Amino acid sequence: MTLTRSHSHETTHAAEPLPANPAAPGGLAAPARLAAPANPARSRLAGPDLLLSLALGAMGFFGASIGVLIVMLSEQFGVRPATLSWMGSAFGVGLLLAAVAGPTLLRRGPRPVLVGAALGYSIGVSLIALAPTLPLVALGVAIQALAGAGVILVIPTLLTGSRAAARITRVNAVASITGILSPMVIGGMIAAGVEGRLALLLSVGVMLLVAVVAARAPEPRPDVRIPSPDAAAAPHPTSRPATPAGAVSTDRADDVVRRPSKATVARRWLAIVLAVAAEFSFAVWAVARLAESGLDTATAATLGAAFPVGMGVGRVVGPWLIARVPAVPSGAAVAALGTLLVVLGASWPMIAVGLVLAGFGLATLYPVTLVRLMTVPGLPPSLGSSLGALASGTAITVAPTVVGVLGDAVDMRLAFLLVLPMLAGVVGLHGREGVGAGR
Repeated sequence: MTLTRSHSHETTHAAEPLPANPAAPGGLAAPARLAAPANPARSRLAGPDLLLSLALGAMGFFGASIGVLIVMLSEQFGVRPATLSWMGSAFGVGLLLAAVAGPTLLRRGPRPVLVGAALGYSIGVSLIALAPTLPLVALGVAIQALAGAGVILVIPTLLTGSRAAARITRVNAVASITGILSPMVIGGMIAAGVEGRLALLLSVGVMLLVAVVAARAPEPRPDVRIPSPDAAAAPHPTSRPATPAGAVSTDRADDVVRRPSKATVARRWLAIVLAVAAEFSFAVWAVARLAESGLDTATAATLGAAFPVGMGVGRVVGPWLIARVPAVPSGAAVAALGTLLVVLGASWPMIAVGLVLAGFGLATLYPVTLVRLMTVPGLPPSLGSSLGALASGTAITVAPTVVGVLGDAVDMRLAFLLVLPMLAGVVGLHGREGVGAGR
């Protein structure tokens, strides 16, 4: 499954549209990009796509470890896995708080938020990796959740333009790829008799680099209106043709600030909730489902990489797919097939194949649904960013807990059936799309 000024000031700081940047990957438009410093090498290092890729890579490494951590900590501290479901929901609570504080936090720009989030993440994850007691682990999870939410908050206003969905998919692909490594590294360490939690310290070093670079980077230029991804050449929403001197404009609509449709915002917001809920149901409980099939902890942890493998591949090819196929219905169909294999699989190879398919299908759902929310006509970017964080937070808070409770009451296999109505809901809310309208 992410900085401008507050809503009350959106219309007073309108910026002219920024031209496409031919040097950017795929000729992406370059609004809200970090202002170019004199040193070209530093410019490349401090660019938002690269910087957010590093941050999400670190977060992806930790996020993919949650399912393994639940299994490890349940054994280490003698508690049932379901009692640790808060580990999967904590990030959601952080996002809910970030959604409330978003307009205030973003008022000073993205750099302070990103620096503070990177430092907070480093502190929280270090505590999770090294804490000798469960309460201290819980404290680390809380700090990490709040910090990670700060990173997500800045994404949709930094990665904008006519190919915003592709850009967000691309940086999330890094998180999925590092997520592949996480279960494998932790599983290997457990098999070697080493404390698996220590692997989390690898992501701390990356986040400290992000904090240093972001602290030295200049603030991004404002881009308070995000163009629709389906209209790369459309005029800037806040701009209009100049009226010749002495002439009187007859287009009264040009003088009215368009208000976003509440029904459209609500529909697209709920689509994000369901897409993220489906994704995190697998991210948190895939290892538990594998362990339930009879595998030992180390093997289940290693094979837990199957879901992030599917996500990684899906997000690497996602920008290409988004431009050519209706991403939401096709992605949901593949994810549904994978879900059925996870539910009906009688052996771990079938479950692992199901996890790969589910990950591949879900890969583009969050980026696409997020960008569709951000491109509601008249919706200020800072408000859209906060609503996106609220949607993700709601999903991550509720879904892993519900799946965990059902898995504890019945079994984890049947609990994954909840993903199917989530996918159907995303398709129904998204509506029918043509080729290239997957955004």
